[in-house]
Amino acid sequence: TGKHELVVSLIDTPGYGENLNTVDSFDVITSHVEGLFEAQLVAETSGAERDYERLRNEDPLVHVCLYFIAPHRLKHIDVEFMRRLHKKVNIVPIIAKSDTMTTKEKEEFKLQVRETLAREGIEPYAFDPISLRAMEAQDRQEYKPPWAVIGSPPPPP
Repeated sequence: TGKHELVVSLIDTPGYGENLNTVDSFDVITSHVEGLFEAQLVAETSGAERDYERLRNEDPLVHVCLYFIAPHRLKHIDVEFMRRLHKKVNIVPIIAKSDTMTTKEKEEFKLQVRETLAREGIEPYAFDPISLRAMEAQDRQEYKPPWAVIGSPPPPP
């Protein structure tokens, strides 16, 4: 086992879902993901001489989508987008600005999101259960998706 560096690229999609025609948003993102898969498939299966080092170190694929859900509301566009992408990319649903919710509201909303995803057949990324149980034991709380992040700036010193 040696050190292996990983090159990570982030793709931000500001304004996603704000257009009246949300299909355009879906198409742009899914076309991008599918195009990367196709290009990688061609690179790995072509008869041309392969640059194995590049193939090993420069993986252009999208491996995970951190999907931020607005607090208090799971919109149809959220469900539809995750439905379209979850078979192509690992989806990690995250409740944004969860500090705007009470603990009870957050737990109820998380349950609603989990139930909706299950009903719609959307499979979010499953984190390693052994790691999750270790975190739970350390923090003395249960961890279940969707994950929740706070959006408030830290208090001034």
